[in-house]
Amino acid sequence: SYQLHLDGILARGLIAAITTALQELLCVIDPTGDPARPLLEVSLVLRPPHLVFVPSLSEDDIGGTARGPSLAGWVDSWIARITGIAQRVARLDWPAADFAGDVAQDAK
Repeated sequence: SYQLHLDGILARGLIAAITTALQELLCVIDPTGDPARPLLEVSLVLRPPHLVFVPSLSEDDIGGTARGPSLAGWVDSWIARITGIAQRVARLDWPAADFAGDVAQDAK
């Protein structure tokens, strides 16, 4: 039906948008990428008796800071928000459903 056809167009568009956003995120956080495009800054700080990264690199870092999210937490949050786009668009053929399944299936 026409609704299925339009759903296919929407699914392909969402998949392309999510893929592009994730590729762009990778470009700005990749340490081998363009140094003129840094997105994140991490400092190494002395907190006796440890040297710690601020923000911490992961939630379980020794001596990590509890004042804010870790670097891994930030990146995980960004990825979840980008991929969550598919959950915000209702299907035309079944308005109670979204495109999350289509995006997940394409990721495989």
